[in-house]
Amino acid sequence: MPDTAPSVSVVIPTYNCESYLRQAMRSVFDQTYTDWEAIVIDDGSTDGTALYLDSVADDRVRVLRNVHCGNPARLRNVGIAAARGAQVAFLDSDDVWFPQKLEAQLEHLLAHPSCGWSYTYVSRIDEQGDHLATPPDRQGTPYAGWILEKLMTLDAIVTTPAVIVERRLLDAVEGFDESFVFCGEYDLWVRLSRESEVTVVPAVLAAVRSHRGSHTAGRPEVYEYWVRLYEKIRVSSSEGRIKTLSKHQCAKVLVAQAAGYRGAGQYGAARRALFRSLHYRWAHGAAWIALVKTWLRPFMPPIALKMYRGLHGKVRGRGTHV
Repeated sequence: MPDTAPSVSVVIPTYNCESYLRQAMRSVFDQTYTDWEAIVIDDGSTDGTALYLDSVADDRVRVLRNVHCGNPARLRNVGIAAARGAQVAFLDSDDVWFPQKLEAQLEHLLAHPSCGWSYTYVSRIDEQGDHLATPPDRQGTPYAGWILEKLMTLDAIVTTPAVIVERRLLDAVEGFDESFVFCGEYDLWVRLSRESEVTVVPAVLAAVRSHRGSHTAGRPEVYEYWVRLYEKIRVSSSEGRIKTLSKHQCAKVLVAQAAGYRGAGQYGAARRALFRSLHYRWAHGAAWIALVKTWLRPFMPPIALKMYRGLHGKVRGRGTHV
């Protein structure tokens, strides 16, 4: 291990992800900026991950072995605790960086001293590493400055491999909240956004991989964590505008959860989610419409339901939601 502390600590949690981890590590080795350390936290992998990490011959790489917990927030906190750099960057083991990522981002932070953290544009790749088109609802707008409200509404989409944070700021907000198994990264971005402005490098410098093991959308427990996040924001804020926005976002998340339940034929769970939504926002038109759909759906003849789904799919394809 080098005697002097590096400028940047790269925190990389991994679990049974050997092939992708090799690519992620290669993208770190290929950085034009070389004053970094990589801290890989292996969450008890049972594939070839341990053998690969043992074969890495670079003093800048440190490997921490962890008893399997399946909690990314906890693993990242382990890496943060071991980090020696003044800046901390995050890279998931199935994602990759482009070669100038660290260099460009650090230069940008130096040029914006009021900002304690930074993020970049990202692209999406598939299991083979081929480029994927980004869905319109996931493109986001690269907002800089004080972005709390834009984070809450998901107008600002910040991905984990795009972020670098000053260590002092990361310590001030106490890292990741380990009670969030899902959306824990957004919980951190929210807390960072309350403490510091953020700057954005206007270039695609990281790629997020989409694969079967990465998909969590539509799972009921994921929606529950988003509700928890917005509730946490509401309770911790003294601003009426933020409290109101938090309640509105809870209502929207619960309508989305109800749609997932309804699509799975779990109408009782869907109705419960919708009543919870109305608790947060009584005059929420989407929730009332969804509630009517949920009451009527079980009584629709199969042919009518098939026709409805076909029509609904065509309308959604034109970008209109019903």
